[in-house]
Amino acid sequence: DSSAFHEVMEEFAQFLATTGPYDGLCGFDMGACLAFEAARLAQEGDARFEKRFRYLMLFSARGHRELAKFGQGNLRPKAPLQIPTYLGWSMEDDSKQYSNYEDLALYIHPDFRGVFFHDQGHRPPNLLKNTPQCIQLDAFVDSARVDLEYKVSQTKEVLMYKDFWLPLLREPLPVVSTVAPRKLLVVEDPLGEHGPAPTEAKDRRRFPAQESPDVCAKRLEIYRWVTGTTAADFAAEAAAIAGGAAVVEIMEVPFRPEHHGLPWHPEVKSRDTSVAYAPGQGRSRWMQVEDEISLPWVEARRVADELLEQLALGVDDVVGIVGLGTGAHVAFALAEAMMKRRRLLPVRLFTVCPPTVWPFEDAPTLGALVNTPIRYLTCPQSVAGPPWRLETATCGAFSHSHFEDKSTMLKLVMEEMTTLCSD
Repeated sequence: DSSAFHEVMEEFAQFLATTGPYDGLCGFDMGACLAFEAARLAQEGDARFEKRFRYLMLFSARGHRELAKFGQGNLRPKAPLQIPTYLGWSMEDDSKQYSNYEDLALYIHPDFRGVFFHDQGHRPPNLLKNTPQCIQLDAFVDSARVDLEYKVSQTKEVLMYKDFWLPLLREPLPVVSTVAPRKLLVVEDPLGEHGPAPTEAKDRRRFPAQESPDVCAKRLEIYRWVTGTTAADFAAEAAAIAGGAAVVEIMEVPFRPEHHGLPWHPEVKSRDTSVAYAPGQGRSRWMQVEDEISLPWVEARRVADELLEQLALGVDDVVGIVGLGTGAHVAFALAEAMMKRRRLLPVRLFTVCPPTVWPFEDAPTLGALVNTPIRYLTCPQSVAGPPWRLETATCGAFSHSHFEDKSTMLKLVMEEMTTLCSD
């Protein structure tokens, strides 16, 4: 609980006071999280941790989720940490989906953030002499040892994240007209209802340290009905709450037949489920196929442009977009296209169980959707990685809500569209 967290930090502070100061802190998994917390508190003025260490080495370190228990979302840094930090993780980690490690890295200022990948799974990596990773680590430690300014090597891994950071300064929610037409564009899943069936959760219990079969079955069930949700479902909900509220026109975004057959997600071979955490096993068990987009951005944007051509939207319309499952990725690209082609900024982008891993090539830049408010809607059982790609895509409001049934999800979207802040 939260009191236990504060007790641990107090004990750590006493340890540093008694045995320190140290040149740096090095940690793996929860140890790395503890070191990160100490650095956060030091930057935010906690005298217990100030001047106790000068750098961090973090392996497989993850941060806090907004809706995690005990108010963990409030423990995220208030500004990017400015302490030399060398971070490493495996893209094949069997403990967490690697987006968890990317997310924490973004809370280190880019000028202080060194990053490397390894292929040894969930473990402190054994960096072999004369490898690029070992050379970078030696340079990092040498600069810290003699108190030189850390110059981040512009490696491929560093450049992947260089132009992203969290948290961001955010614009308030936009004020909208009370008289302008309100429209909600519904981007259904181009694959229709898809994903593993809930019954498959029973087979997954064979995997060591797997989630409870009941919990797994619940999230699989929710994902399937999300991907099967249609514009007609939103129209029915809009009609049910229309009495006295602003009328919202529901518009289905019509896919072309060829859009349904595009390779939206990667093809993945089944893997050995008898051993966990061993290196060289390939794709992490937590990387769900439905959570990753393989279609190149150039293709996704082409689809969005073709969809936009079919939509009748006025420059004064109050337009929201909701995307469902894979359709949430299309909805994001559609929001981009609306801004570029129609000079129309969505008043909301609702992403429901969206893929959170995108191709890096040609990916949206930080603030790509300007100040479009983004709502990230998932079930509490989700094992998807943190949505940092969505979170960094807007300088507007970004928020996260949970649902566990279809009626709650529909109501979340429609009530927000009907009660938008008015002028």
